[in-house]
Amino acid sequence: MNNQQEEHPSNQENTQQPQNGYAPQPQNGYAPQPQNGYAPQPQEPFVPQPSSNIGLAVFTTLCCCLPFGIIALIKGSEVNKLYAAKQYSAAIAASNAAKNWCIYGIIAYFIIDVILLIIYMVGGAAALSFLPWSDMLQ
Repeated sequence: MNNQQEEHPSNQENTQQPQNGYAPQPQNGYAPQPQNGYAPQPQEPFVPQPSSNIGLAVFTTLCCCLPFGIIALIKGSEVNKLYAAKQYSAAIAASNAAKNWCIYGIIAYFIIDVILLIIYMVGGAAALSFLPWSDMLQ
């Protein structure tokens, strides 16, 4: 009867040594359980929360260019929601989009200021030519 138990494969323990650094797979289809009874939790890589750029978006909205600032505010408000939902790449993309819209708004502000300055200078010179004492200016 002892011979019969030794021949049965379910009664034999897996005593194979790891080859090439790999542990042998269990014969019965179940993975070995840890000693404390808890399975190890998979570790997610730490991704720091990207900046929402809300302060820059508020500055752009109030001081520079309202349409670009509003878009930057919307994109900036999405960053925290996406990060909390563990959509890290989308949160980084929303942060970059908010920063880009702020930069576009600030650039648009300076371009519009230069254009208005030119218009005021040309318009001011033209207005001076219609004054009664414009002969003295020449």
